[in-house]
Amino acid sequence: MNAGLPNASKPVSALWSVSYRLAGVLLLAWIAAPAVSAETSAVSAEAKPLPIRAVHIDNRIQVLPVAELKRLATDLSERDINTLIMEWEASFPFDKHHIISNRYAYTREEIAEFIEHCKSVGIDVVPLQQCIGHLEYVLRYERYAELREDDKDISQVCPSKKELTVDLYDDLLTELVASHPSKYVHIGADETALLGHCETCRRVVERDGKSALFMDHIASIAECVQRHGKTPVLWADIVMRYPEAIDKLPRGCVLVNWNYGWDVDYFGDHDTLTESGLELWGAPAMRSHPDNFYRFAWDTHFKNFEDFIPFMREQGYRGVVLTSWSTSGVYTASREPKTHVIGMTPSRRVYPMRGFPLLIDAFAEAIARDRFNAHDYVVAYCRDNYGLSESNAEAFWGHLNESSNLPTGDASTRGEVLSARDRAEAFSDFLSAVTFRSEQEHLEHYRLMNDIRRFFIDVQLARLDAEYSTSDPAAIDALTERFDRLRGVADEIGVRFAELHQENLYPAAIEAEAKARTQELETLSSRIGKRRRLRR
Repeated sequence: MNAGLPNASKPVSALWSVSYRLAGVLLLAWIAAPAVSAETSAVSAEAKPLPIRAVHIDNRIQVLPVAELKRLATDLSERDINTLIMEWEASFPFDKHHIISNRYAYTREEIAEFIEHCKSVGIDVVPLQQCIGHLEYVLRYERYAELREDDKDISQVCPSKKELTVDLYDDLLTELVASHPSKYVHIGADETALLGHCETCRRVVERDGKSALFMDHIASIAECVQRHGKTPVLWADIVMRYPEAIDKLPRGCVLVNWNYGWDVDYFGDHDTLTESGLELWGAPAMRSHPDNFYRFAWDTHFKNFEDFIPFMREQGYRGVVLTSWSTSGVYTASREPKTHVIGMTPSRRVYPMRGFPLLIDAFAEAIARDRFNAHDYVVAYCRDNYGLSESNAEAFWGHLNESSNLPTGDASTRGEVLSARDRAEAFSDFLSAVTFRSEQEHLEHYRLMNDIRRFFIDVQLARLDAEYSTSDPAAIDALTERFDRLRGVADEIGVRFAELHQENLYPAAIEAEAKARTQELETLSSRIGKRRRLRR
């Protein structure tokens, strides 16, 4: 899932708007209810548990070792999570289509060991296998080129080639269901931007519409899943956007409405879902747009929990999935010749999941209670878990919410970049001064995330100076020294990152993350260095 959509015209705070079509009396009653204080938050009535309480794990570019998967499953089970949605992608050890599996692929024994461990702690493991979009990791190979909707944008299979796509999906599914006893299979089906793109599909769309093209394909995949005795689960964004042929979906499908902070009608009329007669799950997020390695929208995610989870309950949803995306799912492909893919690079990276136990705990609290106040929860969490004073807990909350914005741009935005630098520096000073009574690893992650943010801002300030610099020798020398200092900062960050993530990322993945973090610095440094060498 791209998870990189812009905010809709209606803000998150509008979740309790008339678009919900709730009775006015209920709305007024909710508005009149007293705010949740830190004290009442801890003792508010427990909500009736949703049957499915899931966390999504994205193995696309940050593959978790088996030991980390097992640790995470144990921790989640202690928080009353009963389901994992595993987006294995190329980390699954496919046999018949083994070229799909990448360097980090598990063994069959490791998959079995993990699923057995999950069973022992009361967690069901649901495999997620995309069926139409986000299939770059498959379609990059010439063996599957015939299935591409487009030769350049290789993200999507052609739904008009139904027999070929269903045959491939059935092959992959056969191996997945043999490893997963879960009753569910998640078939993806989100963000199909190329619907109607090829000539054959265009003619179908002209005749029947995009909804029919999409629903026919999804129905074929869902029926394939059902033939294996499983229940198909799919993301609901395209169903909402093109709902006209929704009746083509087989009975028994589960629709997952992912909403990361926008209006409930953003993808389309929400009533499409509630009137479909299909089971509904909802999906807030803990890592998604606009998060990347240099910024993290804590405020967006906390507000998402506050607004969307109560709405799900009001609408009768039966499941909730906390999504966690290691990347947007958009890639830049290297080609030679133009239709032959020789490599792919993700367009966005996000700090690893290990750094966000606070959000996971907040999610667990939000789905367990009839109301959730993020501010009060975080302040109490800092006080009770970290041993912070009330004033320091409040300050921590403030710093988290100030770390969301990260301006870039030309010289006109320099003031905004400097302001962001001041905020990051203030957070750094705070984190250096406080002592956590426990959970020291949490503190080290906060420090590292903020230092990565400061590093990025410093690179942006250096970039602005480099872009507008002259060939004056003194200016070039000053920039060179500045880049050398930043390279030293990057090296120190790299050492800390490797130490903190040695259990949850493979060494090669840690190296890849370091290379991505320093790419802009190295490019700028080499250009300025060349100007310095030419002067001699």
